[in-house]
Amino acid sequence: MNEIMRDEILDQPEALRQCLPSLRSQFSGLASSVPDFQRIIFTGSGDSFFAPLAMEYAARQQLTSNTFVLPALEAGRYWPFKNEDLLV
Repeated sequence: MNEIMRDEILDQPEALRQCLPSLRSQFSGLASSVPDFQRIIFTGSGDSFFAPLAMEYAARQQLTSNTFVLPALEAGRYWPFKNEDLLV
């Protein structure tokens, strides 16, 4: 591990403390602007897949317990979507 990676890893708790107010506000805004969804399905590949994995717990706590994170191939080929789903 080089020094830059070490510093970034050690900085993560502070970075999280700084971004939490914004994340809470964004989740609150989403919940009030999309009231009719029953499930949230996050999907993506690479970094676009890992980002929602990191947010899955918060989405389940703030929006709906019916939150799922799927790889893009699984979502595109095998997931049974409904009209009440929010696909992100």
